[in-house]
Amino acid sequence: MAFIGLVVLLLAPSAFAQAPILPVTPLENGRGNFLPVIDKLSSARLVEAVVRRESEFRTDVYGDHGLAYGPAQFHEETFYRIKQRAINKGEPFYFLDYRNPVAQLTLLNWALENGYGPEWSTYRKALADVRNAS
Repeated sequence: MAFIGLVVLLLAPSAFAQAPILPVTPLENGRGNFLPVIDKLSSARLVEAVVRRESEFRTDVYGDHGLAYGPAQFHEETFYRIKQRAINKGEPFYFLDYRNPVAQLTLLNWALENGYGPEWSTYRKALADVRNAS
């Protein structure tokens, strides 16, 4: 189900424009820091905002002087690190591939829902975009 929603997001980003904005709650990240975690219903809007800021919805694009790739502009090491954390928490993400745009959107969505938003330099601005859109 998440894959379908993310594919729709990629093809028609405005489809999620009416998703309600829900409160952000803290999640302890294991290092003594609290990271904001968004509600699942709001995550589609935040995924859209991050992807808009990172790649303008382009799927085959490089950034950060060639270090970042794809719609979510993952660095390869970051993609596989977050993927492993998701697998460790029970997600069936074994076959997600860094070069696959749907895999990037799937992992971005999981990352944002689980407090890893600050991994993206555009996260705070994207979060503000979502909050200001209401």
